[in-house]
Amino acid sequence: MREEEKAWEMKKAAAQDAAYKFRKLMESDLTPEKVRLVIQHFFCHDDRISAVLRALHKIEMDGKNLYAKMEDGRTFQQWFEEIAYQEYMSKFTYFADPTSMVLEMGSKLAEEGAISWHMLNPSLFVANWREKGVFGVIDGAPGHGKTDFACLLMEEMMKQGIHIKTNIKIDGVQNIFIFTRISQLLKNVLENHKYDDEKPWIAIIDECAQLANKKRAMSERVIQFENLARITRKLGGNLLMIVHNFHRDTPSLLQDWILDGYGQRYIKKGKKVALIELKGENVKFFDFVQNIPPTKLKFYTTDMAAVQFDIDMRKLWDALAEAKRYEDQRKIILQFLKKRRKEGNKKKAKLSPEEIAMKVKEIVESEDISASAAVNRVAKETGIKASTVNSYYYRYL
Repeated sequence: MREEEKAWEMKKAAAQDAAYKFRKLMESDLTPEKVRLVIQHFFCHDDRISAVLRALHKIEMDGKNLYAKMEDGRTFQQWFEEIAYQEYMSKFTYFADPTSMVLEMGSKLAEEGAISWHMLNPSLFVANWREKGVFGVIDGAPGHGKTDFACLLMEEMMKQGIHIKTNIKIDGVQNIFIFTRISQLLKNVLENHKYDDEKPWIAIIDECAQLANKKRAMSERVIQFENLARITRKLGGNLLMIVHNFHRDTPSLLQDWILDGYGQRYIKKGKKVALIELKGENVKFFDFVQNIPPTKLKFYTTDMAAVQFDIDMRKLWDALAEAKRYEDQRKIILQFLKKRRKEGNKKKAKLSPEEIAMKVKEIVESEDISASAAVNRVAKETGIKASTVNSYYYRYL
């Protein structure tokens, strides 16, 4: 048999296998779990995904079954079957590469325990981030593409209208807010969001292992990070951490919220493979996903240091806990930001060259980061040029 004929037979078999699985799901008794499986494997259009998930959620909240009649007289099953067949045909015509995608989609679907990224609608992986007070983590060994995957999720989040704030250095994207200090994050949230608005937002923080290592469970940095999570939730936002090890680098409070609540966990097993577990109002998903593509965003990881906690989050949380209205919370945060600026100006005037050099040394020794990263941090905190801070460091120490 010629190579062209072999390729055709393989594609044909793959498409037949996918068609068989679709028929089996649709012909058996329809359940909410099977509806979600069909959406994950065969749906292409975001508006239809949202419509089906909303209708399914309403049925579940009302305690009805999928055979109850809807407003137009049809049952949910009848309505869903019509949409599902339209989406199935779109998946294998308009959305499929006729020379290769059908083969990949079919063969990967047949592999037990793994699903191809291209077999799913990527919007599923960020659907739960449209809600408020959602927490998640991307964890995996160094070199497994965690930051790249975070940027890939950002691409989908932007399509969903989710506002992104991150410490990852990204070029050429105007509607992603880049911050290096917590004060910058809080200021941006107050300027652009209200608790009751319809604009979901998320803070995506890389290099969290430097901030929240669980071996230092009672350290000031871990407590600061836990209070950041509380404040993020209080302000109607979401938080996604990037760590090396979930159990070692994630504070206990956040572990509980992610494992017991509506948590989003992306466990990178390699550059193109991840175990993804999603729990939320919009999507419930647990499976291995492979053939994960690289992001199209241009990002940099060199010299990226952990976020600076330039506000005492413990004191801020204690103050916010007493405030019941969002406007009162807003005033309290603005007061803290104003106070931080005043204190920062005083520090700039008081620090001697020897004290600046010692500050750099303390950061290098306590946080195990490079001298250049510590110099840049002190320069930002003091308002002194990095070259001047660097000269102080090497002159006096």
